[in-house]
Amino acid sequence: MQKIIDETADRYRKILDKYYPAHKSTGFTERNLTVNFCTALAQIYGDDVVVWYEAPVGDGNSRLDAFVIDFKNKRLFLIEAKRFDKIDKKVPSVFSDIEKIINGSNLEFLLRENPHIDVKKFKAYGVILGDVWTKKDNIKLDDEFIKKQELRNSFENDTFLQSHKYQNIDKLGAVKCYCSKKINSTLDEDYTLLAMTIEIA
Repeated sequence: MQKIIDETADRYRKILDKYYPAHKSTGFTERNLTVNFCTALAQIYGDDVVVWYEAPVGDGNSRLDAFVIDFKNKRLFLIEAKRFDKIDKKVPSVFSDIEKIINGSNLEFLLRENPHIDVKKFKAYGVILGDVWTKKDNIKLDDEFIKKQELRNSFENDTFLQSHKYQNIDKLGAVKCYCSKKINSTLDEDYTLLAMTIEIA
C-alpha cells in the first residue's frame, strides 16, 4: 500500500508542477484523490484490475467512492475518500465511513450480481483515503492547522484511531496507516496524502 500512496503522490507532484487546480479556497475534490489513487493502484497491480466509482451498497441508495477488484492478487478494495479541511467535522465522518466499509452486507451487495467472483478466494480491505494541508516550517499555526498537523502525525505514527478515540477498534481486522512525504507547493502550505487500510475478510 505504501508503494501505491507514493505513486499517487508522484502523480500529484507532476500535476502541481504544471498546474495548480484550486482557486482561492476551493481545494482539491475527493474525486480527484480517488481517481489518482485507483489509477496508481491499477498501474502497479497490472491490467487485471477493475475499478468502479460510486459503487452502490446497502439498499443501493448509499455508495462507496470506489470499488476495486484485483483479480491477479485476489484482493478487493472498498474505498472512501475524505478531504481533511475541518478536522472536528471530518474525523467523525471517517468513523461513519469505516462502519459502512466493514458492514459485511455491503460487500455482499457489491458482488450480488457477480456470482463468478468467489469472495472466499479474495482478501477484502477497506481503504480510507485522505489529504491534508499543513503549514511549512517556521510559519505560525492557528488552532485548525495545529489539528491538521496532529492528524498528519497520527497517520505517520499509525495511531489515527487511537488518537481520535474510535470506540470500535476491537471489532476491526488489522489496521495500518500510511502517509506520503510532503508534497511541496508554491504556497505557504505542504500537501500530504494519507491512507488507512482495514482487513475486512
